[in-house]
Amino acid sequence: MTGTLRGLLVLPSLIILSALFLNGEVLGQAPPTKEGGQAEDYYKLALEHYTTGSMEEALSACKKALELDPSSPKSFNYLGIIYKKMGRLDEAIEQFKKALELDPKYAEGYCNLGNTYLDKGLLDEAINEHKKALELAPECAEFHNNLGYALEKKGITEEAIAEFTMATTLNPNLVEPHWNLGKLYMMKRVFYRAISELETASAINPELLEVHYLLAEAYTSQNALEKAQAQCLKLLEMNPKDAQARAKLGIVYTRKGMLKEAISEELKALAIDPKLAEAHNALADLYVQEGRLQDALSEYQAAISSNPDLGKAHLGLALLYSKRGMLEEAIPAFKEALRLDSNNPEAHKGLGLAYELTGMTEEADKEYQAYEALMERR
Repeated sequence: MTGTLRGLLVLPSLIILSALFLNGEVLGQAPPTKEGGQAEDYYKLALEHYTTGSMEEALSACKKALELDPSSPKSFNYLGIIYKKMGRLDEAIEQFKKALELDPKYAEGYCNLGNTYLDKGLLDEAINEHKKALELAPECAEFHNNLGYALEKKGITEEAIAEFTMATTLNPNLVEPHWNLGKLYMMKRVFYRAISELETASAINPELLEVHYLLAEAYTSQNALEKAQAQCLKLLEMNPKDAQARAKLGIVYTRKGMLKEAISEELKALAIDPKLAEAHNALADLYVQEGRLQDALSEYQAAISSNPDLGKAHLGLALLYSKRGMLEEAIPAFKEALRLDSNNPEAHKGLGLAYELTGMTEEADKEYQAYEALMERR
């Protein structure tokens, strides 16, 4: 595994590698053939090219193995894996289906077919294939993780959590389900569980950057600022030019009241990556605290330009417009913030106040009611 989870965020893609290429037990052995030994040599060569990113060479080697071993589902499964990596998803699906025609009980084929459907956005089909894989191999932690991921993408959160939890039970040292649980618990704001899962993931593989990023956020949300700072510094030890780590460290310093140091870190982050929306947004918040409202306005706008879906930047901009009495500009900014996060109480309250100040009392009442309902849930 590499030192980052960026390539693993679509975790089933990793499982194809770990379950089917790198784990002999899950991969299984091809049925004996007269040329079986030579076919295995080509499989090994295909794997070597695959792992080095030489996909055309991997494809060529795999096709030679298929010529020698045409009756094995393994041949078509390998071809499908390579096509999937190349982005040729329809061809990958065709190969996985051929593998399953040869062996309807080939669990890995259903798993990889499900992952490929997921890549195509066919969530129902993906879930169905992953369930078929689990019917054949109910004790496979990787398959539970894959089904959980598909369920998560479908928005079936509680069932996804159940699958990830089962994966961690079956294989406590499999990092991906711990990571997935950590992400989901962060989304649900169940921070103590998120921290537990992320700490476990970090213990399994300390080099995974995405785990440290999310742990820093989790610790910050719980005001465990020393731990959050330690995560950021660990990231910067691994890569001093890590703009995200600089930006997150700036947020930690902000929470600690160290505004000068916070601004310095956000500026360092933007010197590394001028398009980093999180750093622009954090810097804007800092400028608001210092009363540098025009500078804050520019930074919120830069954040939105870099990432139009960053809801907190729209909210910050809306609040700044309100602060400056620019209600006509504030109202659409609040609406955009709520489009991106309809459960943000601060946005409902701010929009309600903007409506009230412009004489739109009925609209204001609706927003205040939404605000109160959200606050009662907390």
